[in-house]
Amino acid sequence: MAWPWAIASFMFSYFALIAFALTRKGLPTVSEYARKYPACVTERGMSCYRCGSRSIRLWREQPFIAAHQWHICNSCGTSLYRSR
Repeated sequence: MAWPWAIASFMFSYFALIAFALTRKGLPTVSEYARKYPACVTERGMSCYRCGSRSIRLWREQPFIAAHQWHICNSCGTSLYRSR
């Protein structure tokens, strides 16, 4: 009796993962972020829309060939925008 439940939960976990991947929205690009939050564009660069901090760190991931970069606020930890 446990095998049907195990198979069903295994299959539904993959369906949920696929649904999540297809429906999630990615981070905006730098230009989209600047258009959405024009007050966050300063003379010295960008600032966080949530807390106003200008301390933004760059996170980089290079799983295979393509490199992914996104910018995160150091103060509140909000993911702000992607640059690649």
